[in-house]
Amino acid sequence: MRLFYLFFLLLLTTSLGHAQKITEHTIHSDVLDMDRELLVYTPWQLEEFDDAKVNVIYVFDAQARSFFDLVHATVDLYGPGPMPFLVVGVKSPYIADRQWNRNTEMLPAPDNPEWIERYNGYAGKADSLLLFLERELLPWVDDNYPTLPRRVAVGHSNGANYVSRGSEGPRYRI
Repeated sequence: MRLFYLFFLLLLTTSLGHAQKITEHTIHSDVLDMDRELLVYTPWQLEEFDDAKVNVIYVFDAQARSFFDLVHATVDLYGPGPMPFLVVGVKSPYIADRQWNRNTEMLPAPDNPEWIERYNGYAGKADSLLLFLERELLPWVDDNYPTLPRRVAVGHSNGANYVSRGSEGPRYRI
């Protein structure tokens, strides 16, 4: 039993030696005319190596913390490989008086009566979110972290719809 506790203590000490961190940020968006909350997972390599650079994974729906945690935890499972990832979680706000929620920014403008009724005004700003990404979020990340040019987008449900729509052409590539 002592051997088990010793092994557990050694494992815990080793993992704490390469601690990752998650920070919260708020940036103002002129494009969306609102503040946006972000979660940023920073891999340990950025603190350990002065010349480290990272690729970036953007996670939509980070207001549901479990989606963000799933992505950065999965990245950790790959181990300390040669290509660490910064994970940026983009939270979708709920603002009732602006009819704004995750559907508003993930879905394009409704084009049929059934869809208009289903989302009750909470849709149609996907292009605005794209402009926010292009003009404000991606440059902010690149200015604040040593990034490489490769970017990956991850979404759940309507977030996945948004990411899939983003693969339609060069304008939408994250």
